[in-house]
Order: sequence, then C-alpha cells, then structure tokens
Amino acid sequence: MSNPYASPTATGSPKNFDPPGRLLGQVKAIAICSIVQGTLEIIMGGLYVAMAFVFPVMLNAQGQAGAQMPAEQATMMLMIMGIVYGAGGGLAILAGGLRILAGIRNLQLKGRVLGVIAFFVGLLNLLTCYCIFTAVGLCVWGCIIYFNPGVVQAFQLRKQGLSVAEIEQQARQSH
Repeated sequence: MSNPYASPTATGSPKNFDPPGRLLGQVKAIAICSIVQGTLEIIMGGLYVAMAFVFPVMLNAQGQAGAQMPAEQATMMLMIMGIVYGAGGGLAILAGGLRILAGIRNLQLKGRVLGVIAFFVGLLNLLTCYCIFTAVGLCVWGCIIYFNPGVVQAFQLRKQGLSVAEIEQQARQSH
C-alpha cells in the first residue's frame, strides 16, 4: 500500500540535482549589482568621513556655529556632527567593502552565507540615507534568490568541487 500523501518525486527515480530554474542565472546579476552598490557605498562613505572633518572646520571658520549659541554648546554640536558623519561614513565603507567581497565570491558560486550577511549589513546605510532604496531592494531580491533550494544546492555543488560551468550545464539539462 503506497502512501497517498507522499511527494510525487519520492516514488520516481532519485535526482541528484534539484533544478534552480531561472534563479541560478540571477545569482550572477545580483552579484554584479552588489559590487556596484558596494562601490557606490564606499564612495559615499568616504565623502561622509571627509565631511566629518571638513564640515565642522568650515562652520567654525565662518563663525556661524557660535553665532547663535554659547561657544561650548557650539563646540559640542560640531563634535557630535563629526562623530555622526564619521560613524555613518565608516558604516557605509564597511558595508560597501563587505558587499564587494561577497559579490566577487558569489560570481564563482561561493560564499552564499556571506552574500546574505552583506545584504543585511548593507541595510545599515539607512543611517546615511544614501542608497537605502537600492539596499532594501537588493536585500529582498537576494533573499528570494539565495534562499531558493535549487540555488542553495548549486552553491553546495560548487563547494563539492564542481565548476560553475558544470553546475550551469546541469541546471540547463534539468529543464
């Protein structure tokens, strides 16, 4: 007596590759988008870090910071601005570097977990208000792709020693 609730593939011949379908092709696209996003985040982070030093000096030199408030409050405000811009820029540089590293590894179907971590760390750019829409979009798109069972299996096959071309060929043959 067979189980009426069994999966249809449970009774057929065993497969050693769960086809990732179109999503395997999107791994390359999202890896490239991550590299581009990371590059833009590093550039913006560098500008934020530069602004952490330049902006307080400019305001202090123009005398505008102390015109409306006592000198010690103005100094405190300038220090806080420097810290906020420096921290935001540092986070953007960190997230951008992580994205670039993950994107490069993901092009060779390596570092899937690193890629997922990079998507979520990239959301820290909310603090800089720069590229947050693309960061959220990449995170959602990346989670859809990188949590797909076929894509997970493709990364595992790569870890077992198969080349990217062999994995892509197997995926094409399974359609």
